[in-house]
Amino acid sequence: MYSERHSDDTVSGNCAKLALMRYYLIVFDRENHRIVELKEFAESEDAVHMRFKREIDHSERGYEVVVLGATSKEALVNTHSRYFDTGRELSSA
Repeated sequence: MYSERHSDDTVSGNCAKLALMRYYLIVFDRENHRIVELKEFAESEDAVHMRFKREIDHSERGYEVVVLGATSKEALVNTHSRYFDTGRELSSA
């Protein structure tokens, strides 16, 4: 009984997290260590579609184009700080 109830709780908890999930397109200039574009999407399909478009748009510039999922922009900054930490010194090691 416990395992069934636990499984149901886990599934409903995961569904609630997915409902809160946002998707962020980041176009990142590696050379200058800065975000060129940051856009939020409610649907992953829309974000991925825009990612492919941006990869074509920026193919000659060497930008990194990613889509990341997070429950908020603050969560995104915490989990993927390398994109947002513009003041750090980059080592040449």
